[in-house]
Amino acid sequence: MAQAPAPSRPIARSSFGRGLIGHIIVAKYMDHLPIYRQCQQAERESSEFSESTMGDMIGGVHHLFRPLMAALQRYVLAACKLHADNTPIDELAPGSGKTKQGRLWVYTRDDRPEGDTAAAIWPASHARGPCNL
Repeated sequence: MAQAPAPSRPIARSSFGRGLIGHIIVAKYMDHLPIYRQCQQAERESSEFSESTMGDMIGGVHHLFRPLMAALQRYVLAACKLHADNTPIDELAPGSGKTKQGRLWVYTRDDRPEGDTAAAIWPASHARGPCNL
């Protein structure tokens, strides 16, 4: 008797496959569907996931993306010109049934000379080197 090797999983010791992880992440961040609602959907489809299990899976995905986020942070913060946006957003305040105001900070770099009307293109704009305006 032989047993086939188990398929590789993106998150160690997890039974979630790539497709399900992708679906949950897209639903959470692109469709703004909270974890508890995703659990309710899964229950209607005869699958049960606890909110804590889904939260652990999302934390595992964040861990997988740390190297990419670090590289993006180094790239953006190395610029001579840095643009920032502070956007207020409403977020659920757990247990209160109300929302509270959160903040979303977004940063981007712009290596074009001041007053340049050309579109910012990477890596061509990055090829000039940092602060070579």
